[in-house]
Amino acid sequence: MTDLKTFLQEYTKPELADIGNLLGFDMPRFRTKAGMVSALDNYLRTRPSEWLSHLMERDLDQMESLIETGPDKYQAVEYADYPSTLEMLGLVRVIEGDENSDFKQICLPRPIYEIAAPHLRKARAKREKSGQLALERVALGYLNLYGVMEFDRFVDLMFDYLEGILGADYAKMRDMLQESPVLKLFRTYDENGDGDYICSPCIDKIEYILEDRKEFNITEFKHFTPEQALEAGTGAPFFTPYLSSPEGYALENSLRRAGYSGYDLVKELYEVWICAQSDADFEDLFYAIENRADHFPSESNYYEALHAVENFANSVPKWSLCGKSADETGCLKVSADIEDPYEEPPGEDIPIHWEMPAPTVSDGYPMPYGFPFSLTVPHVAKDDPCPCGSGLLYGQCHGKYLS
Repeated sequence: MTDLKTFLQEYTKPELADIGNLLGFDMPRFRTKAGMVSALDNYLRTRPSEWLSHLMERDLDQMESLIETGPDKYQAVEYADYPSTLEMLGLVRVIEGDENSDFKQICLPRPIYEIAAPHLRKARAKREKSGQLALERVALGYLNLYGVMEFDRFVDLMFDYLEGILGADYAKMRDMLQESPVLKLFRTYDENGDGDYICSPCIDKIEYILEDRKEFNITEFKHFTPEQALEAGTGAPFFTPYLSSPEGYALENSLRRAGYSGYDLVKELYEVWICAQSDADFEDLFYAIENRADHFPSESNYYEALHAVENFANSVPKWSLCGKSADETGCLKVSADIEDPYEEPPGEDIPIHWEMPAPTVSDGYPMPYGFPFSLTVPHVAKDDPCPCGSGLLYGQCHGKYLS
């Protein structure tokens, strides 16, 4: 059995410092690696409730599931757009799947399991009671709605939210924000290192979004309430903002009609939201519906579902539009490009004031053997006046509609 100190020896000094920082431990400066290992080992073993309370909700969920599985026992998990903090810090073991796999294998090493298992539920209850989990959901929600914003703007939003709960207790607000893993994990800078930003965990590269905002000349951020942010930040790692809107209800009902439920439904709702953010992903937007076309009871239900995806994609807040929608700005509009299967294709209108005479054999209308009666063609030379009375030659008038 590997003990905790041996487990920690696998990390470099910067990695040990990162683990301490994210788990609420102020690592003493100018330590040797051996000193850092000993200090962190002591902190993790003697203060488990404290360091567990610094984990994000997603990490607590993942750790709880791994504890149920048992120490050093692998379980399959589906890839998300971003790894958990436990994975980033190496506090869980990960075996990557091959390039064709949607799953990876993870397990909780025994040294971490033995410390965390008795204290995990207490730590979660502590975070819930302190308001840290609600703060985390609201913070992630604002990031998911806006995508990217200046760090100072984000801090102002969070202070406004906390002020509504704590009143004028600014010292407690500051402490809660400083303890939030969201601020530590998702703070970033532009490629020139000039801007100080914070972004949604679902975003790989902020430059594309910042460039879009310049192109579309979108600078004003849409206002969202804390309640809207709370909805948008709940359900990590698979978020779906605006599900409580009419367009969101219609989308969810359409996916249910297509046969999605449970985890699969959550994942597909998330995928629609993500694909709606960038025109580079619009072609994948309708995959969930197209992949289940045979599940719909009728063709009209199928087309309704495609329109539900289109309507949701155009109503949802978009990162490149500072939280505004395509419907509000006219930018990044999505179209299902559906033709009504019951509608005649457009063509030139034939004047309704004239009808072809009913053809008969005696009048010289040829009726080749085997042809149905309706396919006979009146014999009018193309240079003769058209029988409709238009004054045009037959070949330039009604004759051009026949072959």
